Amino acid sequence: MTNQKPSTRPKVVPGTEQLAAPALHPVPVFEIPVHFLTATAEIEALADTLKRVPRFAVDMESDSFYHYFDKVCLFQITAGGEDYIVDALSGADLTSLHGAFADPAIEKIFHGADNDIMLLKRSCGIDTKNIFDTMIAAQVAGLRKLGLSDLIGQFFSQRLDKRFQRYDWSSRPLLPEHLQYARSDTHYLAELRDLLWDLVVEKGREAQALEEFERVVLKKPQVKPFSADDCLKIAGSQTLAAPDLKVLRELFIVRDQIAREEDLPTFRVIPNDALLNLVRLKTAQARALLDVRGMHPRVARSYGERIVGAIRAGMSGQAILPQPPPEPPQPENAAEIEARFQKLKKWRQNKSATLDLEPALVASNAILYNVARLLPGDLRELQDIPLVRRWQVDAYGAEWLATLAASGPA
Repeated sequence: MTNQKPSTRPKVVPGTEQLAAPALHPVPVFEIPVHFLTATAEIEALADTLKRVPRFAVDMESDSFYHYFDKVCLFQITAGGEDYIVDALSGADLTSLHGAFADPAIEKIFHGADNDIMLLKRSCGIDTKNIFDTMIAAQVAGLRKLGLSDLIGQFFSQRLDKRFQRYDWSSRPLLPEHLQYARSDTHYLAELRDLLWDLVVEKGREAQALEEFERVVLKKPQVKPFSADDCLKIAGSQTLAAPDLKVLRELFIVRDQIAREEDLPTFRVIPNDALLNLVRLKTAQARALLDVRGMHPRVARSYGERIVGAIRAGMSGQAILPQPPPEPPQPENAAEIEARFQKLKKWRQNKSATLDLEPALVASNAILYNVARLLPGDLRELQDIPLVRRWQVDAYGAEWLATLAASGPA
């Protein structure tokens, strides 16, 4: 950003110029300082830079382990050889960044873009177009270790500092070591992108990678509303009898209410194991909650009467038994569909071995089942089946049709 006025220059955080590295497993030593942006003018200057580059790398830190509704706390961006960190909680206006993210002519490089893109939309109102996902590229290239740390170690012989992986990124102030950690997630992404793309091209799987990138961008953020019946998803609830399930449902409701009031994830209010312990003990005294394994003393003291009240409500005659979601209706030809599905799975097993590719990357079970259920007669019909990719029709379509047409057992 050498052409910007001094007032729009990002701040360089003291002490971030280099980081001591262990001898055997080196942590990256950065030759350039990180720019920490907290003011609207600084962010606007960065936005001007992003509009002039063909691509930039993006990551973000959220606070999902510390708040009921997670939000973006930091943007990490590497562009034009410079590392930037945008403080999304500083109160600065982020509107200027929208254009670069939405510009289809500028490539945005992510690692594991799925959640990030939906969080950007939900938390910041930012639409993202034209991405390159290094995790997807690594999968398509046939690599088995897909974590960013693994890939950085493999391609750059560097060990990323992961001390702050569960840090509360909504906390302020941020220390130099926090910014060092954050910048490392984008510092190597552009070069990693090129190395992985070379492997994808070498395998002849460009169409597969590009279509999977497109599908990530097209996903819509969804916030699932709270449902008391979701208590049945808790591991261990399957062993509870109906009276205990009614108590679990009431406790599940109260836990969610407290979590919203405290702005905490539900597991930080009452962990699932403690919830099940409460169900089994059914204590009627608030002071007895302090002896329940897994209960946090502060929660027991502050909300003991409400928790005990939920237990009583669950034991009352008016308590509601949680209901699992209804099973989808079975088609009349379910046996025929299953036989075709198994034939396609056997085909996938052989194809996966031939390509040295994970079976799910050849085709998911959902895709194969849809193909077996709808029984396409030609490639055009195959292309119209939900979830089926264009690249799959081109690469496997004829084989799928032949497999479906073959007689004999699966």
